[in-house]
Amino acid sequence: TKYYYSSYGYIMLGLIIEAVSNMKYEDFMQEEVLKPLGMNHTFLETDHQKIIPNQAKQYIRKVVDHGRASDYVVDEGGSKKVYEIARGGEKRPKYKDCKIRKLSNAPYSDSTIKVSSGGFMSCAIDVARFGNEVVLGDFLSKRIQKMVFETNLIIRPKNEENLDEDDEEENDDIEDFGYKDIEYGLGWHVYRKILDPLTYTVEEICHGGGANGGCAHLLILPQKKISVAVLMNLQQAKPTISRDIAKFFYNDY
Repeated sequence: TKYYYSSYGYIMLGLIIEAVSNMKYEDFMQEEVLKPLGMNHTFLETDHQKIIPNQAKQYIRKVVDHGRASDYVVDEGGSKKVYEIARGGEKRPKYKDCKIRKLSNAPYSDSTIKVSSGGFMSCAIDVARFGNEVVLGDFLSKRIQKMVFETNLIIRPKNEENLDEDDEEENDDIEDFGYKDIEYGLGWHVYRKILDPLTYTVEEICHGGGANGGCAHLLILPQKKISVAVLMNLQQAKPTISRDIAKFFYNDY
């Protein structure tokens, strides 16, 4: 079995929900998910003209082109190191990402084209509540939970090209797992110390995402009964600081 994340797949799921429930997707989510979970500050962004109290401004970072430095490789004692010549002529080691990025306002994005695949506007409290009730609570039956969190092993490609990837807009490792084998359930990353879909001692359940002008990460630690949600109004940020936040609540993470 192979896994590929697809926004179009979630759009199709939204249409399936409408067909099965005989309700509009927005109404179904309001009645079956948002209201029961008390997510009072979460709603679909269907009118960009509407003024939303306390709405955060969205930002992106654009690469500033100051001319590419010339790279060269030096063999130092059998170990190859990459250097670059800066514009001033000085030699310096080339780091993973030496690009200069300028903070800019995010361009307008119409969320109505992907309502069930990123069309919700929310806050960290509501997202944390969602994770806590769905994963740790009894919102889902035990039978459904087993279906959702039973996983398939994802073999991440391990090669030099992936490890050296420095294009943040192309890099899909928003979970910050690195290039190692991970497991994926129905819409959730599931991490166990021992990769085995039949072993239910789950250390971490999470999912991250990014869109125009923002990114987010929802982390649930079942063994610790902790849920952390991080929402950032910058597209190229690292919302996986959720793991660092979780460390404040216990000592052995």
